[in-house]
Amino acid sequence: GGTDAGNADPFADLGGGDDFGASGGDDPFSAGSAPTSDADPFADLDDFGSTPSSSGESDPFGDLGGGTDAGNADPFADLGGGDDFGASGGNDPFSAGSAPTSDTDPFTGLDDFGSTPSSSGESDPFGDLGGGTDAGGDFGMSEPAGSGDSFDDFMSSEPSPASGGDDDFFTQPLDSGSSSDSDPFADFGDLGTPAGQDPFSDLSSSSTASEDPFADFVPSAEDDTLSDIPASEPSFDTFSADLGEDSGGDFDSGNSFGLEADLQGLASDEKQEIDKGLKDEELAIIQKEILRYPPTLRRAVIDAIVQDRLTTRDQKGLLELIKIESSPEEIADFLSGALGETVSVSQRGSGFSKDGVPIISTDPIYTKEGLQRQRKAVRRTVFAIAATLFLVVGGTLFYRNFIVPNQAAQYYDQGLELIREAGAYPKNSESRKKKFMEAEDAFARGENILPNHLKYLNLYGMEYTRVEEYDRAFEKLFGKVSPDFGAGPEEPSSNAWDKREKVPIIALAKGQIWDNSKLPLAGKIGNENRMVLVAQDGILRKIQKAGAYIVMRLEKQTHDNVTYRNLGRFHSSIMPSFTESSLGGGRFKNDQLAINFYKQVYTDGNEPYDEQSTAGIAKVYYNRREFGKAASFYNKIVEIDPSSPAGQGGLLSTYIEMWKEDGNPQFVINHHRQIKNNLDIEKKLSLYVLSKLASFYTDLNKKELRIRYNINPVDQVSGMEVNDNALEILDLIYHKTEEDTVTGVEREGADYAEGYYQRGRYFSSIKESIQARRFFEKAATLDPAHYLAAMELAENAIRLANFGEADKLLNEAVKRFENYKQSYGAREEDETLIQGNVGRIYFDKARIQYLSAAGIQEKDKITEFPGKKIYPFRARTPMDSLAKARSMELKNSLEGFTKAETIQSDENEFTLIRRWRTPLPASIQRELRYFKGWVDYMSGDFAASLNEWSGFEDEDEYNHSTLLMGKANAFFYTGQYKASLGNYLKVQDDMEGRLLNMGLPKPDDPYHQEVYQTLVAAYNNIGAVYEKQGNTAEALKHYWKAIETARKINEVSEIAMSNKDLMFKKEAIGQDPLLEDWLSPTLDSIKKLTRE
Repeated sequence: GGTDAGNADPFADLGGGDDFGASGGDDPFSAGSAPTSDADPFADLDDFGSTPSSSGESDPFGDLGGGTDAGNADPFADLGGGDDFGASGGNDPFSAGSAPTSDTDPFTGLDDFGSTPSSSGESDPFGDLGGGTDAGGDFGMSEPAGSGDSFDDFMSSEPSPASGGDDDFFTQPLDSGSSSDSDPFADFGDLGTPAGQDPFSDLSSSSTASEDPFADFVPSAEDDTLSDIPASEPSFDTFSADLGEDSGGDFDSGNSFGLEADLQGLASDEKQEIDKGLKDEELAIIQKEILRYPPTLRRAVIDAIVQDRLTTRDQKGLLELIKIESSPEEIADFLSGALGETVSVSQRGSGFSKDGVPIISTDPIYTKEGLQRQRKAVRRTVFAIAATLFLVVGGTLFYRNFIVPNQAAQYYDQGLELIREAGAYPKNSESRKKKFMEAEDAFARGENILPNHLKYLNLYGMEYTRVEEYDRAFEKLFGKVSPDFGAGPEEPSSNAWDKREKVPIIALAKGQIWDNSKLPLAGKIGNENRMVLVAQDGILRKIQKAGAYIVMRLEKQTHDNVTYRNLGRFHSSIMPSFTESSLGGGRFKNDQLAINFYKQVYTDGNEPYDEQSTAGIAKVYYNRREFGKAASFYNKIVEIDPSSPAGQGGLLSTYIEMWKEDGNPQFVINHHRQIKNNLDIEKKLSLYVLSKLASFYTDLNKKELRIRYNINPVDQVSGMEVNDNALEILDLIYHKTEEDTVTGVEREGADYAEGYYQRGRYFSSIKESIQARRFFEKAATLDPAHYLAAMELAENAIRLANFGEADKLLNEAVKRFENYKQSYGAREEDETLIQGNVGRIYFDKARIQYLSAAGIQEKDKITEFPGKKIYPFRARTPMDSLAKARSMELKNSLEGFTKAETIQSDENEFTLIRRWRTPLPASIQRELRYFKGWVDYMSGDFAASLNEWSGFEDEDEYNHSTLLMGKANAFFYTGQYKASLGNYLKVQDDMEGRLLNMGLPKPDDPYHQEVYQTLVAAYNNIGAVYEKQGNTAEALKHYWKAIETARKINEVSEIAMSNKDLMFKKEAIGQDPLLEDWLSPTLDSIKKLTRE
């Protein structure tokens, strides 16, 4: 009955006075006693900050089961009374017929939560737990749901099906009726919450007496999903099979009441087992710990207990964790594992913080995390501002110092390239003028971006100088003023640029300030009111254009050493177009002013040991061929820096010029060995110095070194002979890359014309004509001004008797010389072209005429016999018209030989060329004299031929038997028989000596032919001299020698035989003996000619 059920209810006293302080009736769960806010141990579980409504509609469960007093009823009052669950207390299985003591109630101590229940008429939130007589029939199940859960009676005594877990709440048909007798959940209507009460409102504010902490668990009438269940179907067959078995398909309230009592008894037994293990202290700890939890976790713990969602074991485990004061995180982890769903400590967006502190404002910036985020945001903002400032400042600096200069540099560099291209066109040509206009346009575009750029003003000035645009160059380097220095009506002519010695020290006139708007910049005309400067002379001059010097001194107000050096280079230029007044030059040529500009670097530029300036001064003296002074300045550089390529290279170049004058190679060889072996800077020498050094070793006579100069021709360090140095240096040139010290333009040794020219000379000196020709062609192709390369190619063709090709190449050489000679000196390698003698070209042209007309027949070859045997005209048979024409051509060649000689002393030539040109080589001078004497000899003018041949030195005569034979014949015809005999005997000794080294005679060998036939002529002519002297025995003897010698090469000496036969008859007939007076037109022997 109800009493037993009451005694068996372990939670019957949850509303009792001992535990919760209820002063109402005997029934702690009776509807007559409504707890105050203090009596509600879970009053703080109220809704998250919501304000309770005063109407019954605010309670979502208020109308569950249709409670009669929705406004004041305890949400759980019907659990102990009402129609559905037995309004009478006698039938309430959970009635407080006998109130349990605190020893039997495991949650008696929950009154320590600090809430004392009120005796007001508001219902006890737990007062109706298990109440209602009719409810017993509703729970006619074999065992309550959640078996083993000691906290299941926190809710109504809702049974679970006998199957223990397959209760599907919605398996009951919706049309089964809703009568209190048949609806097992009908009494839930008494759970309605009184109007105006929000059971969870205390979660954010203090609770009032009208608030029910569990009102949210009772649905309102509007939300009652069970109210539509028809009353005509009281059966719970759809909920559990056990219900059908007990009631036979019909729900019996009496039977359900007895079953309810049994279920409550079982539950009480299980709960008592847990209650017996808890003490008051432990309950206090549990109460305190639950209150300490954050609201979200607190609600989850209570929900798990009230809803019987935990097994007995899990409940025990949860209580143990609470008792040992586990952290909220550990409790949340345990519940997550036990419930199979995630339980969090706090809920994002709730009204409380993680620590349970009410959140006044939900703005995240007022939390710790928000504060940290705010600090991060502040830091990010500061960094963003700093980064923005950095980007702005850095971008501005980058734009001004990199982008803008680069944009300007692109235009400036474009103009420089156009100037170089213009230099390749002939002067005054339209193409050249167009290129210069385009270059100035590019300069104006660069000037528009970055005006008065010292670097590019200097570069433009030097490039204009190299292409012989000196007025433009001076405007860029210095500027343009009006009146110009030395041109004013009141100033002396000594102020002019070609006469003044002092560097002009300029400043803006009084009251003047620098103003770019007054200058013609970027193609603009500029203000007519130009700025005015004044120099030492005190004369006011208007600035028409600002060059590097004016910008440096007046705008920048500094000393730019690059500008000083470039003005020094400009005024000391040596190009004929710059120095010769006949070419419009000479206006700026001033070596002394150039030296003073260089010295400005020492003083105003504050670089007293500037290497480039010292080298510039040395170069001025070098160009004036004052080699002693030049060497002294180069030595100053070497004293400061012994490894200076400029100093050592300058010294080496100066020593080579001194060697050309005195012939002593000692200084050059010793200095080169020091540079190479001791300093190891040979590779750092300039391309031209290396080329000049290779030329020195190519021309050096190794035999003279030890004998005349006591120099060991073998380098003791490297073991290399002097002549081998040439090829090694040439290889070094080929692999070297050099940067122009003025313009910064790089040059590759593989594209260096002078290197190929010197390589061709080297192979020509060792008689490798094919190799030599290949390198001369390369040099002539790379440098259109290199007339010497074209000339060398012509001489190679002459040696091959290809006179037509040779003549074309010589004409090309003359054309190159005439077109470019006025610009020689702009490049360092032009020194080779300046020193070349153009008379050699005219000599070669005359030689072609000479050699082509020397033979009797056009098919005759002077390198073979009988082509080489040419007799004087008087000894020949009458000539036809063709032979006469060739004879006249031979005489005309004398004019070319004469021009080649006179050009050596031509005073009409440019000063630079006159000063630097070298005499014709001794070998060419020897040939020239021989050719001129040979022409006279062929014409029968033997006295004139002797006059030409008398200038030879003894060494030349001794080494050339052809010259001796010609002179001997000429002496014979002029009656100088002793002189003639002496020369013949020399030839005889020379030829007989050669025979000893030749072996058996070879008639087919041209060299054997030459030696034997020369000896035959010598024997015959000696016999003729003896005959004239009356020594017939010696005469006859030599005639026979001539005859026998001719037979050895299968020849017949008809002249010797005739002289032998007529020796005793000549006196009677009045005839002189005949001479073998043929004479080769060349000095060199056939052997040498064929080898070349």
